[in-house]
Amino acid sequence: MPSGILKMAVKKIDWDLNKFNREMTKNRRRRLARFGAFVRRTAMQSIKTAKVKVSSPGEPPRNKTGKLKKLILYDVEQPAFKNVVIGPKKFASAVADVIEYGGTERLRVGPKNKKRTVQIKYAERPFMVPAFQKNLKEHLSLIEDLI
Repeated sequence: MPSGILKMAVKKIDWDLNKFNREMTKNRRRRLARFGAFVRRTAMQSIKTAKVKVSSPGEPPRNKTGKLKKLILYDVEQPAFKNVVIGPKKFASAVADVIEYGGTERLRVGPKNKKRTVQIKYAERPFMVPAFQKNLKEHLSLIEDLI
């Protein structure tokens, strides 16, 4: 008889632990998503729309079409919900890396029958790293116990 009571008690504790773990996972996911949203918003706000003027090196980029802003996303990685990924979509990440960190690109230019390859050097115009650093200072309380 005592062993049956013990089994029931253990089952009840296990169920409560599972419920507790689900709640903690949901809380972790919610907090990481909020942090990702803050960083995304800051990065998008730092990119100004301008038809003519180009940003200076070291400043966030200016955007003529608004496409760069639309490519910035965030997502909490599943199933453990321990990381949040913030940044441009995967297919645009090569272009975003050149904008963020600077670098060189090779372009084919000229008329159809006389194409030539030109190497262009881009100065860095960071927008994601400053957004992350700013929000890390302001919203550290959201994620500090998750780190």
